[in-house]
Amino acid sequence: MARNHTRQMMKKGQAEMDKAIKSLQDEFQQYKENSEKRLQECKEFYEDLLKNTLEQLEPCHNIPDQPSIREAATRNPSRPHQHGYFRLPKFTKGDNKLMPETDFSLWKRRIRFELLSQDCLFLVEKDQTSREQYPDTHIDQMRSSVMSYLLSNLDQKYQRQVRYSTDPVELLNSLEKMCESISMNTEHELRKKLYKMTYHPKEQSVLEFLTQFDELTEKIRKCPDAHLTDPAIKHTLLMAFSDALPEIVGAFKREPRPGRSIAELKELLLAEEDDLKGGLASRSETCVKTLVSQELTTWSYWSLSSRIPFTRNPDSKRWNQIGTAVFQKGGG
Repeated sequence: MARNHTRQMMKKGQAEMDKAIKSLQDEFQQYKENSEKRLQECKEFYEDLLKNTLEQLEPCHNIPDQPSIREAATRNPSRPHQHGYFRLPKFTKGDNKLMPETDFSLWKRRIRFELLSQDCLFLVEKDQTSREQYPDTHIDQMRSSVMSYLLSNLDQKYQRQVRYSTDPVELLNSLEKMCESISMNTEHELRKKLYKMTYHPKEQSVLEFLTQFDELTEKIRKCPDAHLTDPAIKHTLLMAFSDALPEIVGAFKREPRPGRSIAELKELLLAEEDDLKGGLASRSETCVKTLVSQELTTWSYWSLSSRIPFTRNPDSKRWNQIGTAVFQKGGG
């Protein structure tokens, strides 16, 4: 009798657990469907808004054989100036101030991406393709906007020192000379930093480390008469990862010369980091499954022996709800 009663209790408990899990799955599916529906509604709303806006911009009479603004934007929305429509770049001014204590290389990198987002990078770098897509009058306007943006992101000290600059390239070159004055002592200090670099997985990602490593090597190569070969850079990079990834470093060292390139080494290091993260995630999932199994075993034992719903974790509300339901169904 006791054994049959135990089987019945276990069957009822399993049924209630299946019901609770099914309820959670249904709730999740409903939430997913509602989210997709809202997303589709938002998409349709903004598509209609864009369509209505373009219709309002439509001129009453179009010039024969000339595309309308709406047609021009539809053909190539990233190049509306090619069809007679031009919009000055809009920069967020003052959000990237260059101060005396600021790292100039990081500041310049952020400036570069901001200019790239506004299609103005050709004003500070040699890119004849982009330059040819704009008439001279538009280029002059864009140059003035970029100058205004750069000056708004300079401390007053630097603004005074570049106040006579009239071109973005000239302004950035002047800042680079001021912020990164190069000497033999500078090269020595940079090399010391480079050789001391060590990758610590808990403190930074591989990408962050490689970015800092590349910035240092670039600064060293800018020093007068500096000689930094690719084999030397690869050796230094391997040494930096020797503690964190000894297997990878050992495999590279055993390769016959010249071995793989620096770019291939970096790709392998980045891929290895992804594999490590994937392994950690897999181990975490296994650990969670084990804990849940232990939780169920403990719950079953206590519910059958004392007929009192029990969980190892008192904060586990969902398990307590399931346990209470099974206890009530079992006639407790």
